[in-house]
Amino acid sequence: MKSSRCAAPWAHGRIGRKTSGLVFVTSSKYVDVAKKTMINVPKKHIGIYLDNSIWHYSNTPDKVVVQMPDAFAHHYTGKDIAMFFGTFPK
Repeated sequence: MKSSRCAAPWAHGRIGRKTSGLVFVTSSKYVDVAKKTMINVPKKHIGIYLDNSIWHYSNTPDKVVVQMPDAFAHHYTGKDIAMFFGTFPK
């Protein structure tokens, strides 16, 4: 995550429709927004945000799927589960 210059909390209203980047859903305790880092843990999911949708690999149908951000946010359950936005590495 360090090389992607990310770890900004997800705020769909602030992220423009034309914006593209990486989206992470994990426990907020694994992300240090100030340092723009995330601990490498199994309980995380990463997608690509493009044109107001998130593309990601889903194990259940064993294929790449597209979801709206609200659906992607529910990939995991728990009080501390959050989404984060990042830019593509340059």
